[in-house]
Amino acid sequence: MIKFARIQKGKEADKLELLRVATLNGGLLAAMRKVDFQAKELAESMALAHGGEWRAQVDHQRMTVLVWKADD
Repeated sequence: MIKFARIQKGKEADKLELLRVATLNGGLLAAMRKVDFQAKELAESMALAHGGEWRAQVDHQRMTVLVWKADD
């Protein structure tokens, strides 16, 4: 399960707390985007190496990456 940082109770108006949460969550989202990008790159590399159309699917909740040949 993906766990985002949350604002601590009672610190909703604290700008430093808001910055902390935004920084932590921004780093997590950037890492997730990087995984998505690299999975697509892997699918493209497989297409170059083996031919055909390849697809990639990333499930961040289940922590899995699937790359498969999608030709009919």
